[in-house]
Amino acid sequence: MKIPLTIAALLLVSLLLQPAAGGARTLDEDVEIVDDGDMASWGYGPTSLTVTVGTTVTWKNAGSQAHGVTSQDQLFDSRLLDAGKSWSYTFDTPGTYRYFCVPHPWMKGRIVVSAVEEPTPSPSPSPTASPTPRPTSTPTPGPTSTPSLPIP
Repeated sequence: MKIPLTIAALLLVSLLLQPAAGGARTLDEDVEIVDDGDMASWGYGPTSLTVTVGTTVTWKNAGSQAHGVTSQDQLFDSRLLDAGKSWSYTFDTPGTYRYFCVPHPWMKGRIVVSAVEEPTPSPSPSPTASPTPRPTSTPTPGPTSTPSLPIP
């Protein structure tokens, strides 16, 4: 009877120690906007980023010029970001989002948003009946009597 209880306890402990679904994933990503060197090398880093639904992407202008982040379908537009400024957007729908910098249209990037995979629930062990306590048949000592002797 100890083995099933031990297994149940181990399963419970392992479930409690697992992170919550998505707990290990971060829902924030950064993209750096750079304009060092010649204009042909200006761009976004990384150029392409894959995230899950619900992720917030923050573009940080690490360059010295004003830059923007505008999606080709006009879904989002940061307007111009001065040097040192940042702007964020949360992606709530799966798809591919291409964007560019309005004043520097050769600067292009892409965000690929995938659906969040729901974890497959594992079957839970069926509960086992716990034993019902039974009375023991240990004899209990009763009162002891000493034989009576006649008193003279």
